[in-house]
Amino acid sequence: MKIFSICYDYLSQFIPVYAEAVRIASYDKINNYKPILPTIIEWELNINNKGSDLIGDFTDLGGGGTILVKYDVGKELQAKFNDFDLVPVQMYQRPSLKRPTRPNKRSQKRVWLPYEGPELREIWDAKIVKPAIVKDNYLPNETGKIVGYRKQFYSSESDLEVVKQTNPLEWYCWIWDEVLKDEIAIKLPREKGYGYFIKEKDLKKINIFRIRESGGLYCTERVVEFVTSKGYTNIEFFEEGETI
Repeated sequence: MKIFSICYDYLSQFIPVYAEAVRIASYDKINNYKPILPTIIEWELNINNKGSDLIGDFTDLGGGGTILVKYDVGKELQAKFNDFDLVPVQMYQRPSLKRPTRPNKRSQKRVWLPYEGPELREIWDAKIVKPAIVKDNYLPNETGKIVGYRKQFYSSESDLEVVKQTNPLEWYCWIWDEVLKDEIAIKLPREKGYGYFIKEKDLKKINIFRIRESGGLYCTERVVEFVTSKGYTNIEFFEEGETI
């Protein structure tokens, strides 16, 4: 059975399609940096300093496996896979930010407080499992040097094989398209034999979980199939391992 990391809709951030947020609460340094409740978030602009006021079914708080979900979607997911809790979130907005009194076409789109959107919850207290084997995510290139994560590697098509060697897990690579005269994203598959390998018995009936010493939120392919069939928005899965 394949294992996937849970992430936001990666490519949508460049447009942007969905509103983005970050967690601003502190972490418990004593207990393995576990986030401290209540979860406090701040809505923000995307990496291109653009915004959106559309909230997806899922919202990834800047990585680290902190995932928000619309309450009704979370309850559907919980009814199917009872592997986690749903906890409330609080929101903060910098005092310098003010909602436009007369918004127009030039007004920056973003989620404003007081909040008027759908009720949100954080996916919380997912079980933690220990992988039996972790095959290093970094691979040396032919010179023996580590060249970094594949997702950060911009390449021409002739360098695609080198890109595959930098991170063997499923992710995006950007290459130059001569026809479009622009960079395009290609989703490269996970290389066989690399990633997290978890004993089948350790997962038992668990489908949504965390992996020890990894900050992400993970799931089985059963979750991928369910979420895909429901058509939930702003969520994407990347293959990062399998059960043994």
